[in-house]
Amino acid sequence: VSLVLCVIAADSFAYFGGRLWGRTPLIVVSPNKTREGAYCGLLGSIAMALVCDRMWGFPNRPLVAATVGAFTFGASLLGDLVVSAMKRDARVKDAGSLIPGHGGVLDRFDSYFFAAPIAYFCWYAYLFVTSSLPASTIRFNV
Repeated sequence: VSLVLCVIAADSFAYFGGRLWGRTPLIVVSPNKTREGAYCGLLGSIAMALVCDRMWGFPNRPLVAATVGAFTFGASLLGDLVVSAMKRDARVKDAGSLIPGHGGVLDRFDSYFFAAPIAYFCWYAYLFVTSSLPASTIRFNV
């Protein structure tokens, strides 16, 4: 749940921050994204991670929550940019029109392609390092 909230906060803060203060383009593959918007998105993701930490008491370490929020933002931005590059390469503006004004389903979930595995790894590493449980109880045997 915190992953979804952090990505939503990052996207929303980046959008509104970019619209208000955006001047410097971030990257060629996505010309509407700005550095200022990215900074706002980073702040939004970190703020949401801290809110989730405060609400749920996990990990009950603000520095860890903020770090995971920062990693989540970086991965969500990377996922968004990778999908933007693929769409640009395919000469497609939007991946669909299911959601008016927002493109298709792919446009809504592109941030999660990289953010979900990164968030999983962050929490797995945190539990592995801080848990007093035997390692076999927190490892997934496939």
